[in-house]
Amino acid sequence: MLNTSYKKDMKKIIALNGSPHQHGCTAALMNEVINSLVKQGADVKTYHISKMDIKYCQGCGGCTKHGKCVLQDDMQVLYDEIASADILILATPVYFWQMTAQLKTVIDRCQPFGRPNSTIKLEHGKKALIIATQGRPDETAFIPYFEHAAKSLSLLGFDFVELLIAGGTHEPEDVLNQNKVLHRAKKLSVWVTE
Repeated sequence: MLNTSYKKDMKKIIALNGSPHQHGCTAALMNEVINSLVKQGADVKTYHISKMDIKYCQGCGGCTKHGKCVLQDDMQVLYDEIASADILILATPVYFWQMTAQLKTVIDRCQPFGRPNSTIKLEHGKKALIIATQGRPDETAFIPYFEHAAKSLSLLGFDFVELLIAGGTHEPEDVLNQNKVLHRAKKLSVWVTE
């Protein structure tokens, strides 16, 4: 008889690449984390936000009134994926001191998770990892913004949020040549699956 008990412990991870560049610096760092997670047996599904049809939040109050977002687009897929995932990875380059508009749109559209009458809820114990790449070498330069983003994720129901930043990145090789960052990426991939 085949032993399939390992499947119970396999973590489901959703990775959202907020960069408009599928093979840029952000993807390079995100893929380092994902490759390490896959080696540990995690189930990782990646979405490239810029390739999806996700409209801006309209502030219509539909999520409050109906318990779910009334906009019918690709975000409906992400609601189910995020709700069923154990871990959420958000990856973004820094544009004008913050995450990309594409990724911010996803965060804005997560309002239904926080509504009292929501038809989709996040179970406690979920983790989130924010991955950021930036041209500025000082990795601490934008931490206040990402701490704010982490608080937003906490409000949505994520109990544990960590941050991985690579500074001085203009080409994917700039990420792959930073041993300190790659070491932290491997450590965080272990944290994610604990």
